[in-house]
Amino acid sequence: MSEFDPFSGGGNFNNYESKPKSKPNNLKPLLIKGIIIFIVLAVIGIGIYYLFFNTANIDFIVNDTEGKSINSAQIKIKKEGTTKFTTIGTEEIIKLKKNTNYIYNITAQDFSSETNLKLTPTADETIETTLEKNIALQISSITCPQKVFLGQKVVCTINVENKSPSQDYNTDYFVFSGDVSNWADFKDKSYKFVDQYGDEISTARKTILPLRNEVYLVSFNIPTDKKLIGNKKINVRIKYKLEKKEANFEVADSPTVTFTSDISKIEKMISGEEKKAPYWVDNTKNNSEITDLILSIDANYTSEYDYNLDLTNAIIRDSINIGVNAKTKYPGQITLKIPANARAGQINGKLILNGTVFPEPKTISFTINIEEPENKFLLSLSKSAEALIYDTNTSQSNEKIITIKVDNQNNLKVKLQNIIVENLSTNNCEKWITVPELYNNYDIQPKEKPEIPIILKANSTEISEIIGTKLCALKVNYINPFTDEEITKILNLTITVS
Repeated sequence: MSEFDPFSGGGNFNNYESKPKSKPNNLKPLLIKGIIIFIVLAVIGIGIYYLFFNTANIDFIVNDTEGKSINSAQIKIKKEGTTKFTTIGTEEIIKLKKNTNYIYNITAQDFSSETNLKLTPTADETIETTLEKNIALQISSITCPQKVFLGQKVVCTINVENKSPSQDYNTDYFVFSGDVSNWADFKDKSYKFVDQYGDEISTARKTILPLRNEVYLVSFNIPTDKKLIGNKKINVRIKYKLEKKEANFEVADSPTVTFTSDISKIEKMISGEEKKAPYWVDNTKNNSEITDLILSIDANYTSEYDYNLDLTNAIIRDSINIGVNAKTKYPGQITLKIPANARAGQINGKLILNGTVFPEPKTISFTINIEEPENKFLLSLSKSAEALIYDTNTSQSNEKIITIKVDNQNNLKVKLQNIIVENLSTNNCEKWITVPELYNNYDIQPKEKPEIPIILKANSTEISEIIGTKLCALKVNYINPFTDEEITKILNLTITVS
C-alpha cells in the first residue's frame, strides 16, 4: 500500500488542496476576564474582612472600689490623631478596628475620672476599670505594736484627716485588709474602736468632723492558731478609695505568765482588823518584758444587817499598772483594812490581772468572812452599897459620892446617851441620887477610862419612908460602836439610911 503523499497529485497542481487557516486565539480575553474577576473578588474579600473580621468588640466594665458597678459611668473614645469622640455607656459594646490606636476617657458623677487611656485592640476584650469616689477623708498612718502574741488583744493607732470644709464622715469608712482579713474580728467586723482604757467609744465619738485630724484606736484579738506565728500586716483604707496604709507586726507564741496571791488563804477577819496579802506575777519563763498589765478588783459584800461596806477603801492595791521585766518575778501587795464598825458579813471577790498579752484575764478568787469584835465597853460602880445618915432637924442627909467607872477598851469611841435613876423595889430613888447631865450624849474616846461622879444625898424635903434600905439602880444607855445598836447596862445600888 503506498503511502499518502500530501504533496503528489499526478503533476496537476490545481488539484492540490491547500491547508485550512488556523482559528483565532481566545485565551487572552479569558485571562483578562479572570483577572478582573479575581480583583473584584479580592476587593470584596478585603471589604468583607475589614467590615467583619478586622474589628473587635470592646466591652467596658466600670466598678467602684467595693466592686459595685457604676451604671452612670460614660466612656468617650476616639481614634488617635482625631478630635471626634464617641460616647457609650457601661452596658454598650463598641466595635473598633483592630491594630488601630484609640484614646478613651471614663467619667462618672461623684467619682474621679480616668483620662487619656490608650487602647489598641487586637481581639474582642472586656476592659475593667475601678474609679475612686470623691471623698475628702484620708488615712495618714496606722501603727501597731511591733510584737504581739497569740490570743492577745491588740490595739492599733489610726491617724485620719478630714479635708472637707463641710462633710462629716465616720469610722464606717475604714476598710481593713491584709493578713488580718481572715481573722474572726475582721471577718464578722467585731473589732472595736476604743478609748485609752479599752472601752468602746460612743457613736458620736466615731464621727470625723470637717477639717479635723483624729486619732482612733482599733482593738481586735489575735487568733490562737499557732500557724499564724510570724510576720503579719494589716492594711487600712477609706471606703471607695484605693490608697491604703500598712502596718507590720510579729505574731509570737503566747507567753507563760503565772499570777498567784495569798489573799485566797485569808478566810476570816474581825471588824477593825488589817491584814496584808502579797501577790506575784511570774515572768521568769519569758525573754520579753511585759509592760501593760492592769490589776483590778471585782468584789461584793453581803450582810444580814443594814450596812454598806466601802470595798474601795477596804481592799487596797499597791499598784494598778504593772510592768514585769523579762526573766523576773514581780512582787506586790494587797492591803485588807476592815472598818472597826463593819457589821458581820462576807466579802466575795476576785483579783484580776489583765493585759494585752493574755488571751483572757488571769483571776484569783477569794472569800473573807467578816466577824464583829467583842464589845469591850465596861461599866461598874466604885461601890454598890452606901450608908447615909439623915438629920431630922435639918431634913437633910450627909453626902456621899460614888463613881461609875468607865473603861472603853474598844478602838472606837462610844457614845454615852444618858444615865437614868431607876427604882427597883423602892420609890423615890431619884430623890436620893443625883446624876450629872454633863454625860448625856457624851463620847467616850477609845481607850479612855473616865469616872462619872454620882452624888448620894437627900435632895428633897418631900421624902417618905426615910429610914431604911433603898434598892435603886443606875441605867446607863450607850451605843454599840460596832453595830450602832442601843445597849442598856443596869448598875444596882443599895442605899441604907439611918
